[in-house]
Amino acid sequence: LTFTTKPSLEGSSIIDLRGITDQPTVLADTLPDIADGSTVILKRGYTYTIPSSLSLSKAVTILSGYDFSPDLAIIDMQSNFNIVAGSNISNISFKDVVLKGNSYSGGYVFNISNACTIDKMSFEGVQASIYRGMVRLQSAVITVTDFVIDNSIIDSISNYGVVNVDNVNCQVSNIAIKNSTIFRSEKVITSRQNSTSCLIENCTINQAPLSGNYLVD
Repeated sequence: LTFTTKPSLEGSSIIDLRGITDQPTVLADTLPDIADGSTVILKRGYTYTIPSSLSLSKAVTILSGYDFSPDLAIIDMQSNFNIVAGSNISNISFKDVVLKGNSYSGGYVFNISNACTIDKMSFEGVQASIYRGMVRLQSAVITVTDFVIDNSIIDSISNYGVVNVDNVNCQVSNIAIKNSTIFRSEKVITSRQNSTSCLIENCTINQAPLSGNYLVD
């Protein structure tokens, strides 16, 4: 038999939170203090809460650590992520985590209302459900170069859809949703500003968009 180990994690700063299992807010408490480019490792099967709006200003990768549990780490989004005004972030990445929403009327993973630049925002191996919208660019001058969803399951999204560029001063240049399932989403991609490219590839889409809406608007 031939066995291959998982690749080692790379980055200038590896922050392993798996040993802290009595503090659900440890992720929210840690993120404001991380170094730019950090990788934050979460414990599989453990629930981390985001109790209030949390603004990011640095590149970060958040993922479930390798172990024998089939369960993913759960990030309970009781409130949303935002971005600190004026930030220039190279990468925000979520890998192999559950992003658990709580509201169809006002819940988001990201509801960005401050001027900022993000080179890449990606969701890989993610399960996200029960949101008004998954990612919304709300106001100010916000630029995201690459927005990627890959190998993920998006379920039960209300009227702001999977990605919503909700202001003409905002832009997502390249949108790619690949190898993923979108189920029960009132809208999918909505933008008030042109993109350079918009790719939907190798996806299963069911009960989305709902009547009167467009897959790409």
